[in-house]
Amino acid sequence: MGKNHAEVKLTNQTGEPITNVSYMHRYDHDVKNLGSLTVLEAGATAKIGIATYWTGFGRTGLDFWWIQFERGDSVYTCKDDFYCYLTAGDAKNGGPVILMVTSSNMNVAPPVSSACSVKLHSLPVLLDLITEEHVRSGIVDEDQPEDPSKKCSSIE
Repeated sequence: MGKNHAEVKLTNQTGEPITNVSYMHRYDHDVKNLGSLTVLEAGATAKIGIATYWTGFGRTGLDFWWIQFERGDSVYTCKDDFYCYLTAGDAKNGGPVILMVTSSNMNVAPPVSSACSVKLHSLPVLLDLITEEHVRSGIVDEDQPEDPSKKCSSIE
């Protein structure tokens, strides 16, 4: 119960080296853990950071996970609201959380709790997906050119 820390390890199962790796774990809205690696060879595992989280009555929140890395000439990332819970069982076990990246997914495997997976996208594909969602929701009207008269102007 209370505040816990888990070591986080990253395993590269993409089939080729990944570089400029950035990692973030965020617990609810109050703790953010960051980590990075310059290079991680194919098939290798390395510590990338920690995850700070709470367990116990009235304090069980969401554990958000995010990663970004370069592979070849592309930058890959996942959505920023992906979460996978860490629990009191994980804290009691004391083992690491294993993040495994493949060519298409990031899997989060806590020591005891259920594993979770999220799709990875190259940045141009992710931007297209966001734009498509905005068009579907009505935020953006792709058939209408931007009207300069509707832009906000700065107050000086």
